[in-house]
Amino acid sequence: MKKVIDISSNSENNDGLPVQPSRENAIAKGYTINAIAIPADDEDPRQPLASYFARSVIGGSQAFVMSPKEPHDYVTALRRKLVTELSMNMDSGVPETETPSLSAPSEDSQ
Repeated sequence: MKKVIDISSNSENNDGLPVQPSRENAIAKGYTINAIAIPADDEDPRQPLASYFARSVIGGSQAFVMSPKEPHDYVTALRRKLVTELSMNMDSGVPETETPSLSAPSEDSQ
């Protein structure tokens, strides 16, 4: 069974332990870290939050970050993220059925 840590945030780390050691520890234990980066209304397009998440937060097998276009699109992004995660865990022995098209994970994902 795949172990996944799901993170949703509207800003970079500003409290608690530093991100890097926690991230590296989780990945070393076999976890995948996926994220939804919720853009602020005044987000700097030269430094999108999704890029920070891709560089510094997500990691592990098939990790990805999604970013809704607008803060009010969070529910859609959450649903898409859960469907993507579940589809990655499907048993290869089960025949695939036709499923609705999903957008690909963010280009910023690693």
